[in-house]
Amino acid sequence: MRVGGRTVMVLLLALLATLLVPRASLASNQPGTFVTMTSEPGDFVGQGQHRFFHPSNSSVTITGSRQPSETSLAVRKRQRRVRASGIVTPEGATGAVAVQLTKKVAGSWVEVATKDTILDDEGSYAVRFTRPQRPKCRLLAYYGGDDVYKPSRIARKFRC
Repeated sequence: MRVGGRTVMVLLLALLATLLVPRASLASNQPGTFVTMTSEPGDFVGQGQHRFFHPSNSSVTITGSRQPSETSLAVRKRQRRVRASGIVTPEGATGAVAVQLTKKVAGSWVEVATKDTILDDEGSYAVRFTRPQRPKCRLLAYYGGDDVYKPSRIARKFRC
């Protein structure tokens, strides 16, 4: 039986692939942080190679798009205090909410006070302010976002 050069090359590639696959599957069964990449022969990226990346031989960064969030805001007035409360959705949002109380002075909004608060396990927040004496007030709640959710904000105008 006579074997041509092309047939020998195909057999060598098949043998090489057989040797690489078990090593790759052993590597991927190890515990820890790693990324494996396999490409088909002829692929522009990888060109048929298998790669195993881990912290000692590489640095891998994965980025993605964050999901939108929505912040609600309720205003409750008492004789001497104003309470701002709300929820950041969807469920699972974490981090802080900054709530700013402003009042209208000579046609412009002027900051009275700002308070930062951490979202609880349900994504709720609440802060209290001393109630200003001006007739027009505004509360702004700003959620700065987290690794999963984008920032969101809301404003409510009310009579002080």
